[in-house]
Amino acid sequence: MKVRTPRFCNFLLFLILCLSGPLSPVAAGQGPAPERIVSLAPSITESLFAIGAGDRVAGVTDHDVFPEEVRAIPSVGGYYDPSLERILALSPQLVIGIATFHGKL
Repeated sequence: MKVRTPRFCNFLLFLILCLSGPLSPVAAGQGPAPERIVSLAPSITESLFAIGAGDRVAGVTDHDVFPEEVRAIPSVGGYYDPSLERILALSPQLVIGIATFHGKL
């Protein structure tokens, strides 16, 4: 029996990954940019401010402290237990969370 070489196995793995497509749906560039965004993680909030979308952030978690402007933005609760009622009350067009923690919201 012939042993398969690591190069061939790597090629097969690469081919499978290329043909599998994106791991999650991508909708970039479809429709207008959201005007009201709720961020469910401090790292997301910081990233939104870093790319210049801080003026669109309508809600953050209790744990958001940076940049300074987030302290004036309404809170939707904790990182692990955001309030769905508070989120809906803000009428966001986009809610961004981390799938591991917020996937079931």
